[in-house]
Amino acid sequence: MKKGLGFLLSIILLGSLISCNNQETTTPSIFDRDKGNTAYQLLIYAFDSSNGDELGDLEGIRQRLDYLKDLGITLIWLSPIHEASSYHGYDVIDYYSINKDYGTLDDFKNLINDAHERGISIILDMVLNHTSSAHPWFIDACNNKNNKRDWYVWKKDGVTYGSGGGYTGRFYESSTCNGAFFSSFTTSMPDLNLANKEVVNEQKKILKYWLDLGVDGFRFDAIKHFFDIAEYDKERNTLNDINKYFKEINGFIHSYKKNSYIIGEYLEMDYRGYIKFAPYFDSEFDFYTYDQIIKIVNGASPRGYINNYKTAQQALLDKNRDWYNSVIISNHDLDRVMSRVESENKAKLALNMQMLLPGMPYVYYGDEIGLKGVRYKNNDIERRLPMKWGDTWYWISADKYGAGFYREEINNDVLSVSEQLEDEESLLNYYKKVINFRNAKAAIYKGQVSEVDLGNINLIAYKSKHGNDELLVIHNKSYSSIEIDKKSEYKDIIFNQELITTNNNKIVIPSYTSVVIQL
Repeated sequence: MKKGLGFLLSIILLGSLISCNNQETTTPSIFDRDKGNTAYQLLIYAFDSSNGDELGDLEGIRQRLDYLKDLGITLIWLSPIHEASSYHGYDVIDYYSINKDYGTLDDFKNLINDAHERGISIILDMVLNHTSSAHPWFIDACNNKNNKRDWYVWKKDGVTYGSGGGYTGRFYESSTCNGAFFSSFTTSMPDLNLANKEVVNEQKKILKYWLDLGVDGFRFDAIKHFFDIAEYDKERNTLNDINKYFKEINGFIHSYKKNSYIIGEYLEMDYRGYIKFAPYFDSEFDFYTYDQIIKIVNGASPRGYINNYKTAQQALLDKNRDWYNSVIISNHDLDRVMSRVESENKAKLALNMQMLLPGMPYVYYGDEIGLKGVRYKNNDIERRLPMKWGDTWYWISADKYGAGFYREEINNDVLSVSEQLEDEESLLNYYKKVINFRNAKAAIYKGQVSEVDLGNINLIAYKSKHGNDELLVIHNKSYSSIEIDKKSEYKDIIFNQELITTNNNKIVIPSYTSVVIQL
């Protein structure tokens, strides 16, 4: 009897072990949030061309990895790489493909491998809210074939749909499709039905495919539009849909690939808008702090800036105790920082205000050399002009972008990477200085911040502490130098832009500069 019981227990134990070992996972991500990290957003088509065809590609990025490592970059966010209808890639035709203009699957694998060898993680821009109207799924849905009709959202008779909330989506009538489909953006980008289990399962297969190829995570585009209230009956609680969807999708990513990193994009300047997504993501882009930085650099009062920052971060931490903040000062949907602040000194101040906060800041490619660009003629192309690597620089032909939607001369006076690398005082070398400084200081990237009043409205000051290491960060937003008292607890100036003179127990902080003091 005892022998039989022992045999039975052995079988149960073996079955349990087999079950545990069968839980599917893939190679862990190299991303390490415990170290100092700085991310870099690049648009593949505008970064660098490896073959001189005037269109950026994956091999062009691979050949610039040493440049990015030297800059202090530890994570790259790639713009959409899939076959798509538009130049920007946010209207996907095939989620399993690589845009042939960017290279091959082998090029992608080589980029991943070489980046990882340098300690650089790579995340993909993943567009899951909608597809291109040219996607085979939507073509089948239009023609009511292959059971794809319910993969998209169609208007139903007798339903009173929700409205308001700052959303822009609506239903579009289509005689071809014999109905009205919903889109958050345009008729060429129909929204997927994310409440459909078949759609969710297919998206998990897509994510698994790219995770298996070595990517370290994803940036989810346009999460504000997931479960748009205008898609559903006005009585429906779409927060329940959001909760269910992201628990499944993001839970799958984190369980399948250890240490993977997921960031969401909710383009709104008030953190109270994007706070509802905080439980499901490692981070969301901090447009709230971005908005304050740009306004302060351009002359707004900084009163309450740090306390506002702390309030927002605490609200996010209350939703997600592992929140990992991501401050930006421009991206592909915003006017470039140099165009917003209009001087190199102010651009450096904006950078300091970004980089000397906790979390992982994002650099938008080209900002480090001062590229300019704004929304021009109701188009974003000028915000996405190509990197200037040498004396000559390329631009994509008009048939790719459309003539007249950007000013070719806008960056003629911007010095190239090669020129700025030779100048110790260049904007590029300043970017390298501040990024590598913040990456090395846990009291910055893991810091707990607390506002300090130095008695001058033009000074932004706060302590940043981690463990026993405590720093005092001071930004001078004024157009003139400001003196402060040199207190006994100020041990050493460990970061500054210009020579700061200390006379008669005074520290002089030049205009539009920052200083970090060891306490």
